[in-house]
Amino acid sequence: MKIVFDIDGTLTDFEAFIIENRNYIEEKYAISLTNFDGYDIDEMFDLQNKYNAYGRDIKDDFWNKYYLSYLMSGFRKGVKETFDKLTNEGYETIIVTSRNKTCDKNIVGKIVRYSTIWKLRKERIRYNEIIFCQSDEAKLKCIEKMRPDIIVDDKVELLNAVSEGIERICIASGYNREGLKEGIFRITGYEEDQVYNIIEGIRKKKKMHNNVTVAYPDLRKSERIYRIIRLLAAPFLKCYFRPVILHKENIPVSGPLIYAPNHRSTLDPYFITYLSRDAIHWNALKRFFTGEDSIFNNNKNFFLRKLTALLFKELGYIPVERGGNNREAIEITNYCLKYGSSVGIFPEGTTNKKPKERELLPIKNGIFYFSKNNDVEIQPISIVWFPKGACVPNKVMINYRKPFSMKGLTVGEGRQKWIEAVSEGIEESRDFINSQIKGKRG
Repeated sequence: MKIVFDIDGTLTDFEAFIIENRNYIEEKYAISLTNFDGYDIDEMFDLQNKYNAYGRDIKDDFWNKYYLSYLMSGFRKGVKETFDKLTNEGYETIIVTSRNKTCDKNIVGKIVRYSTIWKLRKERIRYNEIIFCQSDEAKLKCIEKMRPDIIVDDKVELLNAVSEGIERICIASGYNREGLKEGIFRITGYEEDQVYNIIEGIRKKKKMHNNVTVAYPDLRKSERIYRIIRLLAAPFLKCYFRPVILHKENIPVSGPLIYAPNHRSTLDPYFITYLSRDAIHWNALKRFFTGEDSIFNNNKNFFLRKLTALLFKELGYIPVERGGNNREAIEITNYCLKYGSSVGIFPEGTTNKKPKERELLPIKNGIFYFSKNNDVEIQPISIVWFPKGACVPNKVMINYRKPFSMKGLTVGEGRQKWIEAVSEGIEESRDFINSQIKGKRG
């Protein structure tokens, strides 16, 4: 699960720090702190109304003097322990902050960015990534694009604006006592595992859906492993199989996307993998995950069966039971697409072992529902293998067709569009193969 944390007011007690150091403004500018439920200097001292011309200067003056002290002050009690637990249990923790000046492209911006990272290191906070945003609006866009499972923040406006489906936890302060939408958790802090316990409760609720226990893949980890294996396997696939690629301009740059090739061999997905810049979470038969079969056309070799099972699990592939209850596979596929990852599905559902008798097997409707429900495009791909004994070094041809969206299409129309695209690609590929073989023989 992916969790986004804010810094100011969320990891730090922003409000308490200003109240603690209010004497500086009260004595220097003879202004009283009148609004204990305001956010930052301008609201707490009502600078916008009373000192409109000088409010910005007063605020900058305060933070120029106290930024170092604020930096040195500790995080809220229990923050480190919460992050340690989340990290140890495999949660992905990302810090997204719209801290002032962090995006400035000057020496001040660099100092604020590095000092923010230094502060996290000083407090020994273990996290996966930190993202700096120019404003709260930019931060909201970043969160919406990232689609985390949970966000932890302190600002009412941001928490209310986040799309439904993302769980929200508000760290209590005076300025967020009112206005939160229904369903947002509001808690006093991290002590006594308050934040951790809510996150665990959300995880358990998400894990049980329609009475199906779902083991969601760690997308970040599996996609990192995916890229390493792709790098290692690509030279072998290129040199031994010498795949011919048609319409490279249609090869996607990034997802989320549904890769949908026809299916002629258990090796088909690995050529798409080799060519793709995307990590792809392939739907694959469950027997490969249980060690009953291998992708190496040898189900008797114990080592190859176990190697296949390990690879499929580490790469974040999605187990599918042929003719069985696949609600878990549906959940995981939707999960991958929702969080910006691509999936690979063979619409035929199985390997077409007799393509001379029938170009395509009956098409399943799953990919068209996934496309409509997650608003992602389908990438049709035609795969044709060269005949055995052909006098050419190439063994397979991959033909990328134009991707299409299911917007405005019925499932039946989408299915027909995929069939037409892939069939045209197969015909084009076969003509190309025949011309290559004729050329060699001639």
